[in-house]
Amino acid sequence: MAEENQNPEENEAENTEGEGAEGEEGEGGKSGGKSPLLFIIIAVVLVAAAGGGAFFFISSKPKPEDTAELEDTGPVDPFAQLDEIAFFSVPEIVANLTTDGKQKHFIKLKASVEIARESEIPMVEKALPRLQDDFNVYLRQLRMEDLQGSSGIHRLKEGLVLRAKQSLAPIEVNNVLINDVLVQ
Repeated sequence: MAEENQNPEENEAENTEGEGAEGEEGEGGKSGGKSPLLFIIIAVVLVAAAGGGAFFFISSKPKPEDTAELEDTGPVDPFAQLDEIAFFSVPEIVANLTTDGKQKHFIKLKASVEIARESEIPMVEKALPRLQDDFNVYLRQLRMEDLQGSSGIHRLKEGLVLRAKQSLAPIEVNNVLINDVLVQ
């Protein structure tokens, strides 16, 4: 015991070295234990993800019954819908454009309205005065700058389609085709 009391610093050094050695072994043992567990967890997750992806891929493929139904229909005629639609020519419209200066500008427009069913042409003829009025009002509010370039003509067409749908409702209007447009 006398030896232990004479040099307390040496005793503390031996105690700390012993603890450090045991701590390192304990940590090494624990981290060694965690490493295989981590690999196993990652492997399980990857296998599950691959299995789920494979299941999704297989289930998203069309079944033979589904493809048989598509093949039985035969070739699709791209012009089959053209038998149903009809075109109605709107009489030529001449309207003055809104201007800021003394110079007057005019627009001359020839257009056709595409409707969904040919059987509705008599209804379009009855509503033609309303359609012409809506087109005239729209054209008179335009300015020369509104009609410049291809984007201006595209906006003109969109405006005519909107007014045709409003004036001819409940008739289904598919489009307005501009046959001729002259801006002076």
